[in-house]
Amino acid sequence: MKKVIMVSACLLGFPTRYDGKSKPDKRVLNFLKRENAVIVPFCPEQLGGLPTPRIPSEIQGKKGWGEGVRVINKAGQDVTENFIRGAKVSLEIARFSNPDLIIMKERSPSCGVNYIYDGTFSKRVVYGMGVATYYLKKAGYRVISEEEL
Repeated sequence: MKKVIMVSACLLGFPTRYDGKSKPDKRVLNFLKRENAVIVPFCPEQLGGLPTPRIPSEIQGKKGWGEGVRVINKAGQDVTENFIRGAKVSLEIARFSNPDLIIMKERSPSCGVNYIYDGTFSKRVVYGMGVATYYLKKAGYRVISEEEL
């Protein structure tokens, strides 16, 4: 039986990033080719109803997702509910597909596994977890970033 691997769509070359571009990662593509797995691409931000392209967003309030934290875009709009909705839909996809592994894009406010931007839009990186990663890990799924391959 083949393994099932969910992957942030941008890492596969889909133009799902905030800027409408992709971020194909050779490590991920080579790993998936070796694994010969069933691949389930997903983008929590799109699943949460945000357009592509979209205004960049960062987690604000503390380092990483947690209670009392908000996700604000660079225009000052609160997009927390979109991020939560996208995380919950991502979790439903995981429940449906029962993945052996989930690979997510590091530093994303949705997908960051170990690192995110600090919320000041200054490109400073801090230790922390994105919204969708938080929900998936809390549910017990094995989640890694492309940098951990």
